[in-house]
Amino acid sequence: GGSGGACQKLPISKVAAIGDDGTNHLTNAIDNNLNTRWSNNGRGSWIQADLGSKNSICSVDIAWYRGNLRQNSYTISASNDGISFTNVLTGKSTDTTTSFEKYNMPTGFEARYVRITVNDNTENNWASITEIALDGSHVKSFMTYSSDTLVVTRNYDASLPTLMNPEE
Repeated sequence: GGSGGACQKLPISKVAAIGDDGTNHLTNAIDNNLNTRWSNNGRGSWIQADLGSKNSICSVDIAWYRGNLRQNSYTISASNDGISFTNVLTGKSTDTTTSFEKYNMPTGFEARYVRITVNDNTENNWASITEIALDGSHVKSFMTYSSDTLVVTRNYDASLPTLMNPEE
């Protein structure tokens, strides 16, 4: 038995977003720098992280721009195919910190894509996030061939090139 992994920061292979303001780009949300941010004007703006494969996710950590001054209403949703998303958590940020706020996911929660949608905030219609982190552990996928003696375990790691990506 055993879950085989404590919650640790997962490598995010790529990010996508509904858009940005032309200056504060989406990659700023995963550059480990709280002085940069992703910003997009409009309620319902979203940004999503792609873990490259399905992972067990313990928490979604968000550092909000002006997080000590504005309260953001958000929805966290998840997907395994990047097309069909299921809402997991809806809430409001604390408006007390610019550091990470940790939003715990349900026990046993697994996903490849995690999307954060900002519904509104108490200052304006902008969505602005300085940093995103996902904590969890890798889900190992097993591929068994016809021979009983040969079992190949494949760990899909973010460092491997994506074989099929029609968007690029």
